Amino acid sequence: MQHTLILVYLASLVFMPLQTQFPVNTLIKSAPLSEPLLKGGMFIDVVNPESVMKAGEDTASKKVELYPQLRPVCACESVGDPHKEPTHFAPDGSVLRGKVNKFDKGICQLNVLYHGEKAKEMGLNLLKEEDNITYANWLYNKEHLKPWSASRKCWLKAI
Repeated sequence: MQHTLILVYLASLVFMPLQTQFPVNTLIKSAPLSEPLLKGGMFIDVVNPESVMKAGEDTASKKVELYPQLRPVCACESVGDPHKEPTHFAPDGSVLRGKVNKFDKGICQLNVLYHGEKAKEMGLNLLKEEDNITYANWLYNKEHLKPWSASRKCWLKAI
């Protein structure tokens, strides 16, 4: 008798941060043991439910980090000071919203109208802190600091 495995996406946790995130218990595909592991996913043995918890625990402890060059920029964007710790949340616990533009959201104040569609294509939700950071890092790789030029006076001397 051959065991069956479940392909579970743990994507946004560690393995493939740019893929769509599914709950750990989402059945995506059943496959026999002989099938190879698929990139961006993880096979978990149905017979051993503890393996799901271990996988979640192992990956949840790893946090996406802002690029060092973006830390002062996102600090300026989120708290107005390049030397303070950037934040994703407002004091009331809601996702931080821009003061000048209410569509700027989160730790890096990414505009959801301008960047939302591309983020969605990448499987990211800009209202989630780690996805906001992942997208900001990707955007920095693509356009450097240009998307944050409006706050340049605040962060320029700090980088």
